[in-house]
Formats: sequence, structure tokens, C-alpha cells
Amino acid sequence: MIGSDGQPEAGTPTGCVPLTGNAVLGKVSQVEGPDFRRADISFFKNFPIREGRYIQFRAEIFNVANHANFNAPGFGGNGVVAIPNSLNYSSSNFGEIGSTRDDPYDPRQIQFALKFYF
Repeated sequence: MIGSDGQPEAGTPTGCVPLTGNAVLGKVSQVEGPDFRRADISFFKNFPIREGRYIQFRAEIFNVANHANFNAPGFGGNGVVAIPNSLNYSSSNFGEIGSTRDDPYDPRQIQFALKFYF
């Protein structure tokens, strides 16, 4: 609504420019994806044999929680095809994620090792 001074009144849509595209979401050019979380852990134990010589046992666990890390919506690259219209907020595919960020099917991995130091 236009006031008597010729200016739009506060709280009315007159004179406002509607947002379009991703600007409706508060971002100008991108849609945020999920966080990247990964925890790796290692254990080492030394077993002395003689002075200056020992055997070391190692246990290393990668991706301890076996947590999948997903790409952002609309990601295409590294051999991955993006889901069509996943960045279009008016599409039914908006926000869909079609791949993971880690190597495909990156499961929890455990490895053991013995090292002899001399």
C-alpha cells in the first residue's frame, strides 16, 4: 500500500521485489549439504626384547563409526551424475543427494601390524 507521502508502507508487499531461485533460501548460489564426519583411531604397544630392540604391535581402525558421508545436492563429478533439478527449490527433486563423498562404499577398515625395531 502506498502512503500519502508516495512511499510504500511498512509491512505491505508494495514496492518489494520477490526473491527467485536459490535466493529464497537465503543463499545466492549454493545449497548446503551434510557435514563431513570421520574418526580414525590407532593403538600402539611396544614389547622390549633387548636394549634398543623391540617389537611394536599396531592396531589401526579407519572410519570407526562406519558413518557414511554424503555429497551436497547437485554434485556432479568424479564419475558421479548429479540428480536433475536437485538445486531447483520448486522441483520435487530439490535437495536430493545421489552419492557419497568418500570412496564408494567406504566401510570401516581395521588393520593390524607388527614392526621389529633394531
